[in-house]
Amino acid sequence: TDTRCLDTNPMTWHLAIVNRIGINKISLVMDASAGPEVWNYPVTGYDYNYFDPKTFVPTHSLKKALRAVSALPNDRFRKHRSPKTAYIVGVVMDTFHPALTQPTRGNTNHIVTSKKSFVYDLELDSAYNVVGGEWYSDETPDFIWSFASGSKAGTREDLTLQNGGYAWSAQQPIDEAIASAA
Repeated sequence: TDTRCLDTNPMTWHLAIVNRIGINKISLVMDASAGPEVWNYPVTGYDYNYFDPKTFVPTHSLKKALRAVSALPNDRFRKHRSPKTAYIVGVVMDTFHPALTQPTRGNTNHIVTSKKSFVYDLELDSAYNVVGGEWYSDETPDFIWSFASGSKAGTREDLTLQNGGYAWSAQQPIDEAIASAA
């Protein structure tokens, strides 16, 4: 019920994408829909452009897109803005993730990607630090998450094999005892 807590905040979203993927080259996972269903996708890339939040004119220049908060008297998000906000900049971010496809045989080198676009603004303080933001698009990432470095995905069956005393490594062909049990 608290409007400050509606899903992932644009500031958190933007900083996570730019820092984890852009700077650290580490992916993260997003729930691509704000509805009750969970659609987790690994984000493999992104691209973004700015827009002036008063005129909505797109630009590649942060400087041209920045607008002093005092120059936006009809800002519909005014009551939600951080008190530290000195400037607002609009952002259109395209994210890329593996697409849902039908399984095929023999073609393991081609990954089909999908694009999901998000529109939001970022609130910057007088030193140009990001201090908040608001969503313009109805579709927003519900939540984002990651996993510890070096972790591997596993299934209940993997645990069953380990607990059943089977000594099998995923790097080796499957053991005959396991194959016959399957």
